[in-house]
Amino acid sequence: MTRLMRVLIDAALLLGLCLIGAGAYFTYGLGPALLLVGGLLMGLALVAVLVILKRWGDRHARDVARG
Repeated sequence: MTRLMRVLIDAALLLGLCLIGAGAYFTYGLGPALLLVGGLLMGLALVAVLVILKRWGDRHARDVARG
């Protein structure tokens, strides 16, 4: 996956998050919109950390297997 594709995926995720937050704001008000967007951002951050740790772990396991 190229760097441009990663940037486009990140931009699409952030745009989607903004649209979800705007919809929640217009429907329910500021408080629930902030809770929703905050929860989604925390979830995205957790997924990013888990993916990074998995890649690091895979690399470490390969190095250990090689000796």
